[in-house]
Amino acid sequence: MSAPITDKYTYDAKVISVVDGDTIRCHADLGFGIICDTQNIRLARINAAEMKGPDAAKAAKAKQALTDLLLDKSVMIRTMKNHKDRYGRYICEVWIKQEDDVVKIVEAQAANPVRPEDTWLNVNDWLLEQGLAKQYK
Repeated sequence: MSAPITDKYTYDAKVISVVDGDTIRCHADLGFGIICDTQNIRLARINAAEMKGPDAAKAAKAKQALTDLLLDKSVMIRTMKNHKDRYGRYICEVWIKQEDDVVKIVEAQAANPVRPEDTWLNVNDWLLEQGLAKQYK
């Protein structure tokens, strides 16, 4: 996927923890030297299995894949304006720049090799493509 559209609701962020297969925590850089304290981010358009319940093994796999890909990494997030879900999480598209370590992680999970022209990886789409999450309805 090409680089994300950078508009007024797009921010650089650093992932500080992974909650589950579709939720992360990060510090967002709002610009002008303003770093937003820990924000809970729900990945838009997807739904990973719940950590408790019959699909716990699938949930653990999705969380581990997201942790391997994003933990302590810089990402770009685009919020759906300033809307939050019922749990107070911002709904976002998340991209990660495909540098060498990211490419290795992605290729280890995927059947399709990373194309060199793809500078940014849409994490939401990647989770869907890997079967680690389903399309949110």
